[in-house]
Amino acid sequence: MRSSANTLYYDFDVAPLVEACTEDLAGWSCPEIDDSRVEEWKAAVAGYKLGNFAIATVFKGIFEQSWPLRGFEKLLMDMAMSPDFVLRLWDKVLEAQKRIYGHFFDVVGDELDIVLVTEDICGQNNPLFSPSFFRKELKPRLKELVEFVRAKCRYAFVGIHSDGAVFPLIQDFLDVGFTVLNPLQTTAQGMEAPKVATTFGKSVCFWAGIDTQHLLPFESPEVVAREVESTVRLFAADRGYLFAPAHNIASGTSAENVKAMFEAIEKINREF
Repeated sequence: MRSSANTLYYDFDVAPLVEACTEDLAGWSCPEIDDSRVEEWKAAVAGYKLGNFAIATVFKGIFEQSWPLRGFEKLLMDMAMSPDFVLRLWDKVLEAQKRIYGHFFDVVGDELDIVLVTEDICGQNNPLFSPSFFRKELKPRLKELVEFVRAKCRYAFVGIHSDGAVFPLIQDFLDVGFTVLNPLQTTAQGMEAPKVATTFGKSVCFWAGIDTQHLLPFESPEVVAREVESTVRLFAADRGYLFAPAHNIASGTSAENVKAMFEAIEKINREF
């Protein structure tokens, strides 16, 4: 991986399975795991508990872990041309995740408050691949992963991170067992705030939602404050709301707008 210049983002340089065929996957297995970080994990959790923080962990979902291995374009082509390869790869990734993260959860799982699975499967306007392929093949594997996490992390909320135009898939996320959606991106196609809140506000805890594409970089502090207050009140009405920008705050966003955002949430918090 390499850092993109002047950003908080990283690019993948090498896809190790880009030339692999289905038969090659038979001999591929997850990295070895050991106890070298167990004490580090325990110490980190103990420190967060002393600070009275919510304790969360984040890891890649099945699709989002697969495309860096195969290459993004290649994996999408495989879905159309070589679906057997995709399914074999997804099964291998799921097996590896259960081994690697299962080891972590065995150590600190009961101390976790939130487990967030990152599974970006939509762009700004549409899903990245066929919703029918998602429902037939990826959805049951995600359900198996969520059930595994729930068994290991008995007290944690399990959420999905999926940007973009996810409205047609939110019910599928609920079916899988996710109860938190991050990052609420109300500027994506079909994700208008009133529509999302009315349809799913009683079923999902929304996380984020403060627009970083238009609101924070380009509007006035007064507009920022007003929109933050409106968003929080709308989405906190039912299942609760985790305040955050919808993504990293963009370069060039004024300090005044960032200040206005935090002052608005502090004002609302004083009312609760």
